[in-house]
Amino acid sequence: MSPLPVNPATMSPAASRMADRLWSLLPEIHRQRDAEGSAPGTLRVLVEVLAEQASVVSDDLAQLYENLFIETCQAWVVPYLGDLVAAQPCTTSGSRPPPHEHGWRTRSATGNGRGPWPRSRPWRGT
Repeated sequence: MSPLPVNPATMSPAASRMADRLWSLLPEIHRQRDAEGSAPGTLRVLVEVLAEQASVVSDDLAQLYENLFIETCQAWVVPYLGDLVAAQPCTTSGSRPPPHEHGWRTRSATGNGRGPWPRSRPWRGT
């Protein structure tokens, strides 16, 4: 019985590299026995299938890590991250800011440096 062929064209480059790495980690005696056995290449096919699945898990873990941060997460994760930090959605419609932010934005955008901060800044010596 011959092993099921794994088409190298359908394997991702990461899975192919992982299969080669796993194959090189196997002891030489097992690689020789696989080449000389009654169904040569069976172990290599098994290693390629394992590498393909390990690549899927690795990609999923990378995406889960990206979803931990609001800047890099997928769109469906945003409400869950907002719920974790107890953020309230803005209830105003349109492009106007909420009323409580209007005063702060107009004061801080004047450019005169006063903004919402006190005039005396002990850390700057003024």
